[in-house]
Amino acid sequence: MVDTIPVLDFTSASLLHSDEEYVKNDLEGLAKQNLEGLAKQIIKAFSSVGFFYIKNHGVTEDEVDALHKYTSLFFNLPVSIKEKYKRTDTNHGWASFELERLSPDRPPDLKESFNITNIEDENIIWPEEVPEFKTTMKNIFGKLRRLSMRLLRLIAIGLGLDDHEYFFKYHNLIGNDNITTMRSLFYPSLLGKEIKLNQLRCGEHSDYGSCTLLFQDDIGGLEVMTRDKVYIPATPIPGCVIVNIGDLMQKWTGNRLIAAVCSSF
Repeated sequence: MVDTIPVLDFTSASLLHSDEEYVKNDLEGLAKQNLEGLAKQIIKAFSSVGFFYIKNHGVTEDEVDALHKYTSLFFNLPVSIKEKYKRTDTNHGWASFELERLSPDRPPDLKESFNITNIEDENIIWPEEVPEFKTTMKNIFGKLRRLSMRLLRLIAIGLGLDDHEYFFKYHNLIGNDNITTMRSLFYPSLLGKEIKLNQLRCGEHSDYGSCTLLFQDDIGGLEVMTRDKVYIPATPIPGCVIVNIGDLMQKWTGNRLIAAVCSSF
């Protein structure tokens, strides 16, 4: 039984390597062996517990701290102001408290969110009350796009595909004409709020896309269901990103990789 979430060292695929250097490392010598070893660990984790942490990924703590700081400033604005930025048909914008319900068997989730999809769209409305919000989000989106592409290459290597860029052509529009979404989640204080029976912060669900990269704060609350139907905590680890795949990637790989169920309590 798998009862822990592994921590993988992403040094060989870190964003500290340029994109050109990373592709070169995929082809030559010891660097190639390191990437192949990491790819095997990724497939093992995705085939068992379905989640893993990565360390030494190349996104700095300052960048993550800025992300938490400016999203927190936005979420703590009055509802009347946040309403100006409510989510549109393009899936960009703010979703209010209890708007989403990720588990159809439970009441709505006790959270808010802010979605970003087409980062290149000049018509996107950004919160003017937090001027740093736009630049911070665009910076971290670009970093995560690059990190996601490296993860997809490693999945292809780990699966033994001849074409290591196989998944790229299905993700090359990330941040443009594509539904890939960067989500900031906010779990406000429940003091004085009426909690419904069986209501959670975020109901049980598996993600629906190809892969997810999650930066946690230091509070925690995320739990992951193992193949043995037992929930284990995904405790925040400083400097780490937690990674999982969604239903699309599970189907894409013929159920070899697992879109694990998770929830937040």
